Amino acid sequence: MKNDPAIRVSNVSKSYRLYERPFDRAKEALHPFKKKYHTPFHALHDVSFSVGKGEILGIIGENGSGKSTLLQIIAGIAQPSSGNVEVNGRLTGLFEISAGFDPEFTGRQNVYMKSAVIGLSKKEIDERFNDIASFADIGEFMDQPVKTYSSGMQARLGFAVTTSVDPDILILDEVFSVGDQHFQQKAVKRMMELIEGDTTVLFCTHGLYRINEICGLTVWIDKGKIRELGKSSEVTSRYIAFMEEKEKKALEKKPPDTPMEKQTPEVIVEKVIVTDKHGNPLETVNHKDTIVIEIHTRRQGEPIEGHLGVGVRKENETGWFFLHSAKHAGHSPFVFSGSQAVKVVMPSFPIMSGSYKAIGFSADSQATIVFDQAESKKFVVHSERPELGVVWIEHEWKLTDSAQT
Repeated sequence: MKNDPAIRVSNVSKSYRLYERPFDRAKEALHPFKKKYHTPFHALHDVSFSVGKGEILGIIGENGSGKSTLLQIIAGIAQPSSGNVEVNGRLTGLFEISAGFDPEFTGRQNVYMKSAVIGLSKKEIDERFNDIASFADIGEFMDQPVKTYSSGMQARLGFAVTTSVDPDILILDEVFSVGDQHFQQKAVKRMMELIEGDTTVLFCTHGLYRINEICGLTVWIDKGKIRELGKSSEVTSRYIAFMEEKEKKALEKKPPDTPMEKQTPEVIVEKVIVTDKHGNPLETVNHKDTIVIEIHTRRQGEPIEGHLGVGVRKENETGWFFLHSAKHAGHSPFVFSGSQAVKVVMPSFPIMSGSYKAIGFSADSQATIVFDQAESKKFVVHSERPELGVVWIEHEWKLTDSAQT
């Protein structure tokens, strides 16, 4: 972290009193011997961390872990039971799609009201209104009461207003849980513009793929405490392993739920096949062999730009490697139209012995939103290498006198 942080959270705890029945609160207040009718609930316990100016911090954790409580305390909406928070700069946040909106007011009236609460003058709002309206893209509904809006329309308008103030610090709490793909892509692009402008961002989401793409560091909140704080890819990997193990234990105790009807993805991944260089499907692979991973896709409707990714995961383990066609990896987007296949050719396959599966992903043009995924049949890798892990890297050991190094 930088020496002059934008946010410093020091030993923050937050407790609530839970009452079994509404009138227990009055009974406790009026009891002559101060009898307790509540059960204490500790939403946060001794949380400490800092965020440097211009950094973007991901916040992950299960529902009820204390993420939103923490963000509300940082934003000044709630007060901690103990500890303190230091914020350096103008802060704004979007905590829920309708936060700060009056349902009886029109969208236009709510833009002016919410912008004024954030700290903009009427002149500043006038200057930014067209940009806000353009981003929200709700058309004639701008002059209709907000109570007539869909959740996606409220999300677009709320995000447009919140990000229009060029804040020093921006808090986003599950803002991508609603809205269509187009809005999510625009929102991600807007976030990246803010980050490039040196805005500090706290980004709370269950979308771990976005966390890895956008956030340098991530904090994992578990039962009101910091379980881990570090590099996003490492923290999210361990969080995924934790959740998979938890889900596995839960499924052992009860039958699986009835499958829900699934929406058709923008780009369907129909199948993933592992073959040799001649196109023959493989069940066994030597680590010196050339292999090809075929990702078969199908796009219904008009052509769309997007990216693909492929991961190889060792069976029953969390360790895996991942390749993708995103722009920052040096690739241009694919144009998906109808049924297609993309081949990933690997001249050698430096993977340790074991059983593996390849997983193919389709994503949007910014490689931030995963559309669909599918996995290959199991294949077995035979390697002459005795090391443990997943990937073997060509290397050489040399012993020299320390004076020669």
